[in-house]
Amino acid sequence: MNNYRLSSNSSVKLENSIILEKWNSLLSLPSPYEIKNNIRFIRDTDKLVSEKLKIIVEDAKGNKQYYDSMVECSKQMNISRQKMKYCLMTGISHKGYIFKFDTYIK
Repeated sequence: MNNYRLSSNSSVKLENSIILEKWNSLLSLPSPYEIKNNIRFIRDTDKLVSEKLKIIVEDAKGNKQYYDSMVECSKQMNISRQKMKYCLMTGISHKGYIFKFDTYIK
Protein backbone atom coordinates (compact mmCIF):
# COMPACT_ATOMS: atom_id res chain seq x y z
CA MET A 1 0.00 0.00 0.00
CA ASN A 2 1.24 3.56 -0.58
CA ASN A 3 4.14 2.39 -2.73
CA TYR A 4 5.60 5.17 -4.90
CA ARG A 5 3.91 7.77 -2.75
CA LEU A 6 6.98 9.12 -1.07
CA SER A 7 8.92 11.81 -2.88
CA SER A 8 12.17 10.02 -2.11
CA ASN A 9 11.27 7.19 -4.46
CA SER A 10 13.66 7.59 -7.42
CA SER A 11 11.58 5.63 -9.94
CA VAL A 12 8.66 8.03 -9.53
CA LYS A 13 10.96 11.03 -9.99
CA LEU A 14 12.36 9.48 -13.16
CA GLU A 15 8.89 8.76 -14.56
CA ASN A 16 7.77 12.31 -13.77
CA SER A 17 10.79 13.82 -15.47
CA ILE A 18 10.23 11.70 -18.60
CA ILE A 19 6.58 12.70 -18.72
CA LEU A 20 7.49 16.35 -18.20
CA GLU A 21 10.11 16.16 -20.97
CA LYS A 22 7.61 14.63 -23.41
CA TRP A 23 5.00 17.21 -22.44
CA ASN A 24 7.41 20.08 -23.05
CA SER A 25 8.45 18.68 -26.43
CA LEU A 26 4.79 18.36 -27.40
CA LEU A 27 4.05 21.95 -26.40
CA SER A 28 7.05 23.24 -28.32
CA LEU A 29 5.74 21.89 -31.64
CA PRO A 30 4.32 24.51 -34.01
CA SER A 31 0.58 24.84 -34.36
CA PRO A 32 -0.99 22.78 -37.18
CA TYR A 33 -2.76 25.94 -38.29
CA GLU A 34 -1.79 29.41 -39.38
CA ILE A 35 -3.86 32.57 -39.64
CA LYS A 36 -3.82 34.59 -42.86
CA ASN A 37 -6.12 37.63 -43.15
CA ASN A 38 -8.11 36.41 -40.12
CA ILE A 39 -8.78 33.07 -41.82
CA ARG A 40 -7.46 29.77 -40.47
CA PHE A 41 -5.48 27.56 -42.87
CA ILE A 42 -3.71 24.25 -42.42
CA ARG A 43 -0.03 25.18 -41.96
CA ASP A 44 2.08 25.36 -45.14
CA THR A 45 -0.91 24.71 -47.42
CA ASP A 46 -3.66 26.75 -49.01
CA LYS A 47 -6.39 24.56 -47.48
CA LEU A 48 -8.98 26.34 -45.39
CA VAL A 49 -10.09 24.95 -42.06
CA SER A 50 -13.81 25.04 -42.66
CA GLU A 51 -14.99 24.05 -39.21
CA LYS A 52 -17.67 26.57 -38.14
CA LEU A 53 -17.01 28.57 -41.30
CA LYS A 54 -20.09 30.38 -42.60
CA ILE A 55 -20.27 31.97 -46.04
CA ILE A 56 -22.41 34.91 -47.11
CA VAL A 57 -23.25 35.39 -50.78
CA GLU A 58 -24.51 38.86 -51.68
CA ASP A 59 -25.96 39.77 -55.05
CA ALA A 60 -25.96 43.19 -56.74
CA LYS A 61 -29.30 44.14 -55.12
CA GLY A 62 -27.97 43.51 -51.62
CA ASN A 63 -29.83 40.24 -51.06
CA LYS A 64 -27.85 37.85 -48.88
CA GLN A 65 -27.80 34.09 -48.74
CA TYR A 66 -26.08 32.21 -45.90
CA TYR A 67 -24.35 28.86 -46.27
CA ASP A 68 -22.87 26.56 -43.65
CA SER A 69 -20.04 25.25 -45.81
CA MET A 70 -18.15 25.83 -49.05
CA VAL A 71 -19.46 22.55 -50.44
CA GLU A 72 -23.08 23.55 -49.86
CA CYS A 73 -22.49 26.99 -51.36
CA SER A 74 -20.66 25.67 -54.42
CA LYS A 75 -23.44 23.17 -55.14
CA GLN A 76 -26.22 25.75 -54.78
CA MET A 77 -24.39 28.45 -56.75
CA ASN A 78 -23.01 25.99 -59.33
CA ILE A 79 -19.49 27.38 -58.88
CA SER A 80 -16.33 25.41 -58.26
CA ARG A 81 -14.91 25.57 -54.74
CA GLN A 82 -11.58 26.75 -56.15
CA LYS A 83 -13.22 29.74 -57.85
CA MET A 84 -15.30 30.50 -54.76
CA LYS A 85 -12.21 30.31 -52.55
CA TYR A 86 -10.41 32.71 -54.89
CA CYS A 87 -13.32 35.16 -54.66
CA LEU A 88 -13.41 34.82 -50.86
CA MET A 89 -9.70 35.51 -50.53
CA THR A 90 -9.48 38.39 -53.00
CA GLY A 91 -12.92 40.01 -52.62
CA ILE A 92 -13.50 39.83 -56.38
CA SER A 93 -17.11 39.26 -57.42
CA HIS A 94 -18.14 36.39 -59.68
CA LYS A 95 -21.27 36.46 -61.88
CA GLY A 96 -22.52 39.46 -59.89
CA TYR A 97 -22.14 37.72 -56.54
CA ILE A 98 -19.82 38.78 -53.73
CA PHE A 99 -18.59 36.04 -51.40
CA LYS A 100 -17.75 36.87 -47.79
CA PHE A 101 -16.96 35.02 -44.60
CA ASP A 102 -19.53 35.42 -41.85
CA THR A 103 -17.74 37.06 -38.95
CA TYR A 104 -20.34 36.04 -36.39
CA ILE A 105 -19.70 32.46 -35.33
CA LYS A 106 -21.79 30.84 -32.61
